[in-house]
Amino acid sequence: AYRTGRFVRRQRAGVSVAVLVAVAVVGGAGVALWQAAEAGRAQVRAEREAERAGATSDFLVGLLSTALPSESRGDTLTVPEAVERSLTEIDDALADEPLTRATVLDAIGTVFRDTGDYDRADAVYVRAASALRAAGAAGEDTLAVAQRLASSRGALYWFQSRFDRVEPHFRHALALARRQGDAAAVAATSSDLALLYGETGRDADAVRLLERALAEY
Repeated sequence: AYRTGRFVRRQRAGVSVAVLVAVAVVGGAGVALWQAAEAGRAQVRAEREAERAGATSDFLVGLLSTALPSESRGDTLTVPEAVERSLTEIDDALADEPLTRATVLDAIGTVFRDTGDYDRADAVYVRAASALRAAGAAGEDTLAVAQRLASSRGALYWFQSRFDRVEPHFRHALALARRQGDAAAVAATSSDLALLYGETGRDADAVRLLERALAEY
């Protein structure tokens, strides 16, 4: 997976060959299991995800358009400045859509994270978590958004080599994936956590985790 590849490139020396092979096996199994999932359930989930992704995309496109001279009424805004301005508008613009708000904030936090602005990314992820709490009952959609956010927050600390803070988020993401019964998410989050174990010298824990993921699905 893309995220796994990024982890390995950033922390290549610490991940053993054995763990990488096991991760590849589980990741491949996750894809196969996802393809074999119940078609009806997968279609319904995909439609809901597409709807929320469309709303997120529309919001982000509108956000970035404020950096264009034609939209900024002569003010020159960089993309980061446009993102920063949007953060003051998100709560009102998406007040009735907490899951979409959480998804947008997750995406913005990830932009900050991937450009090295870790403090700002952390603050935005905290706001995303608050939006999730506002969503209320933990339905399937809420669990899916929460699982992705937990993975994003774990990755933030991984990129800073703050491994003691990575594990709680990756473990939470894995627990949420299991609650959903989403084989692909279980495979992906198990792989992430196994890579963390490999990076921190816990190869035996990594192998046990991946064996369990294969046994479960």
